[in-house]
Amino acid sequence: STLITGGAIALILAVSTTGGYAFAVLRYPASRLIFLIVIAAMMVPMQSIIAPEYVNLANLGFINHRYGAILVYAALGAPFSTFLMTTYFRRIPEEVIEAALIDGLGYGRVFFLIMLPLAVPAIVTIAVLQFIQVWDDLLVGLLFLQTPDVRPITVGLATIPSQHLLDVPLLMAGSLISALPAVIVYLVFQRYLISGLTMGISK
Repeated sequence: STLITGGAIALILAVSTTGGYAFAVLRYPASRLIFLIVIAAMMVPMQSIIAPEYVNLANLGFINHRYGAILVYAALGAPFSTFLMTTYFRRIPEEVIEAALIDGLGYGRVFFLIMLPLAVPAIVTIAVLQFIQVWDDLLVGLLFLQTPDVRPITVGLATIPSQHLLDVPLLMAGSLISALPAVIVYLVFQRYLISGLTMGISK
């Protein structure tokens, strides 16, 4: 679970920060259309794309591999995360970017030296939200990770009743252990979570 969650969050952050920066700063003719497509992707129910994703990953030989699940989680989490990062980057004054460009910084250095440090609240918000989503998810792990050695903890808990004839104490202990990381992450980073969400949607 830790490897899958960490890999998915890293990939989502890489896509959403660079994509959000491109949509917010690097204006080009098709940027608005592509951004609308990203927003439209947020409205597609996960259940409607699970079957095509399963077929695609099966053709690539990624079923029962952790990186297959990481790709699925990244595809599911990237649209909202990119939308949030775009909204956040757009509230940074254009004068800051223009001044950096005049001083000789290219768009790449502006991204790494100015935009990313300013966007830490949004980045932490995305990381926390995606951690909770991926860690607690059952459907993707149940479909794409079917062998015991790669199963996440949620799938392991779901299979306990069939293996131990509904051992309630074992199930309750496992559920507590499974829930603790998400609760701890939320309690530790809730200040950044609230700040990132409110600053990201206000102008």
